[in-house]
Amino acid sequence: MGGDWFDPDAYRTGRVTRTTFNTPQYHSAADLARAFESVQPYARESLDHVIVGWPDFHNVITPILWEAWTGAKSVASALAELDERLRGVIADQSARRGR
Repeated sequence: MGGDWFDPDAYRTGRVTRTTFNTPQYHSAADLARAFESVQPYARESLDHVIVGWPDFHNVITPILWEAWTGAKSVASALAELDERLRGVIADQSARRGR
């Protein structure tokens, strides 16, 4: 691996100094896993890029956890509400995607 998108050393270190842009159209799952594993110690993907529909989850989670953190709601109550509301978000998103 290496030499397709980045210099071969980038896959080992996770540090990219230049790109080659002569990548093939498709990569194997093993190639992608090696590339992602190499950057884990150096980088972190943001949640809104990893979790589809993250804003919907965030808008439910934040106010409920805030109430638990400030003592306005018990932790048990907050977790129960989160469970119910997040299941609703998942159902809504699934329906929108026809699943």
